[in-house]
Amino acid sequence: MMRMVAGIRCLLLVAGALVSAPTLAKGPTYADFFIAPGFPPITPAQKSLTEVPSAAGSPAVMLFKSQQITQELDLIHAQIFRIEYVRRIKILTPAGVEGYSDFRQNYFGNWRIQKVQARTVLPDGTEVDAKDTTFEDATAKGNRAQTRIHTVRVAFPRVQVGAILDLHLSLVADGTPFDRWVLQERIPVLESRYLLVIPDGLNMKIGSFLLSPEEQKQYTGRAPQGRYIGWMFQNQPAIPDEPNQPPLADISKALLVNPDSYKNDTIYAALAADWGSWAKGQKEDLEAWMKGKSDSVRSLARQVTEGAATSTDKAEAVRRALRSRIRLEGGWIGRTVPTADDALAQASGSAGDLAALAVTMLGAVGMAATPVVFRDRDDGMLPKDAPIIPLLNDVLVRYAGEKGPEYMSPSLDIRAGLLPRQARGVWAMPLDGTSSAPLLLPDYPASENRATRILRGSVDAAGRLAGEVQLSMAGLRGNDVRQALGARDAEERTAWVRDLAQRFLPGAQVSEPSFENLDDDRKNLVVKAKVTADHFATIAGKRMIANLNAFERQRAADWAAPARRYPVDLGGAYETLDTIMLSLPPEAADVTVPSPPATYDAGNVGRYTAAYEKRDLVVILERTMRLDVYRFPASAYAGLKHWFGDIAAMDDRPVVVTLR
Repeated sequence: MMRMVAGIRCLLLVAGALVSAPTLAKGPTYADFFIAPGFPPITPAQKSLTEVPSAAGSPAVMLFKSQQITQELDLIHAQIFRIEYVRRIKILTPAGVEGYSDFRQNYFGNWRIQKVQARTVLPDGTEVDAKDTTFEDATAKGNRAQTRIHTVRVAFPRVQVGAILDLHLSLVADGTPFDRWVLQERIPVLESRYLLVIPDGLNMKIGSFLLSPEEQKQYTGRAPQGRYIGWMFQNQPAIPDEPNQPPLADISKALLVNPDSYKNDTIYAALAADWGSWAKGQKEDLEAWMKGKSDSVRSLARQVTEGAATSTDKAEAVRRALRSRIRLEGGWIGRTVPTADDALAQASGSAGDLAALAVTMLGAVGMAATPVVFRDRDDGMLPKDAPIIPLLNDVLVRYAGEKGPEYMSPSLDIRAGLLPRQARGVWAMPLDGTSSAPLLLPDYPASENRATRILRGSVDAAGRLAGEVQLSMAGLRGNDVRQALGARDAEERTAWVRDLAQRFLPGAQVSEPSFENLDDDRKNLVVKAKVTADHFATIAGKRMIANLNAFERQRAADWAAPARRYPVDLGGAYETLDTIMLSLPPEAADVTVPSPPATYDAGNVGRYTAAYEKRDLVVILERTMRLDVYRFPASAYAGLKHWFGDIAAMDDRPVVVTLR
């Protein structure tokens, strides 16, 4: 596994438009990039700004953001990075007050928060210190008194239209902190600066995503601690908030920077030039780690797998043993402990620690296993052509099952042999020493993400609904809910069911929830509850109008735009089968249900059906929605708009009841 504190080997390679050496360019100097203590002065232009001409109506604007990373000179024996981050936002509309009054950031691994400064500057110039609403939360401490997960939260005080929100973070990282420097946000960014201060002899690989050659211009020179490389970006447009977008990482401009090689008078270290050589180094590193003290871990493996009949049973026994003994301290692929027995003794670790322990334990019972690193699908796709290691954020363990390769997720409560949703349909790199490029993990079909939902109830003459719901969830759908509810108490589980009911039943209340098979992922997860909603139907004189789609509806607003800039990502394949059966009040004299039945077959993309029926004073809706393809280029938007727009219209058809 990759150790973020492990010397030169963990210096990484980034792909993209590679630049072998910094190019000199006239322009800003080190003093222009340098982040001084406190906050920079507010300029007259920042004070008077009320709107961004190129982004009329924007709720806020990022006046600037800047990051400075300084690496200490002892590159070989320790990698210590000092980071300064400054951000200034101005609120332009009431929506900006709601959307940008808070800040939250999680830091995984060997990070130490040195100082957090935050303030609100009111339109009249009054400064309001945020020290009383700034919070730092840390997990239990690990090696060398380093916290594994650190969260910074700021609730800016007295935020109003015209206010400026300043934030300054000072941090120290043990190990490489390089990642994407993302230039675009949901609001315009007027200025963005990025500064690296590195020792002489360290060469960097510079890549980019969606940046023009002009935007990649570097400014270089001497700094007190070594050399510096700086970038300055102006007037980056906001990312439009289109419905059903891919992850922002896949559509926003970004600068990619990572070390390439190091050379001084006595040493030359070339870093991995491709996925294969990087993975080979990681395999060797893990093998060396497993030769350390691991007697307790290997003994535990033999104990917990005793009597296990199959490879999958053994892997599951190992997973459960780790799950019950090791507290996960963040989805981080690096190891944090010197030996396996140390990890077991401290009872906590990263995703990388858990994976390394699983590999060690499986090896102790005669099962060869390999870590497989990947990027969560919700965070964006991992490029498969060249390594961008900082994008990786979780680890699977691959082993030989009875019918072929199988996977275990040591960090999630999902049975061995099953791939979690976040690892489906993504590129992943096996650290087996022989693979030369990432492999594509299998995606899930709609049949593995199915829900059957039933509502039986009645509606009275005032439009009030009372009834019972039953949700039966198979495969990934059930596992998602298990992950969400597994550690929650009864009150929190009731709140979860209520929030689900209120998606399409405003004001709904639930009671007497029950859960079947919450601890058995071999069976469908079944959730039942009683539900009431005061305004399920609308009363208009002698008419009562009700939309029976209590579980799901396509939103017409999502498909209203005439054109689209970005790809469409609908999240994943799924199938839902809904039955709504409602008894009408005795005052009902006549009932009109939508007709005829709607069927919309889109071939290999999916299928939709909706059929209404009335039986005396009972109305029934049977609705099925299956989506087999969920990612589409922007060029497919016209066809999708037509299909989903029609479905939205069909979902909006009401039942009309005439009352006596």
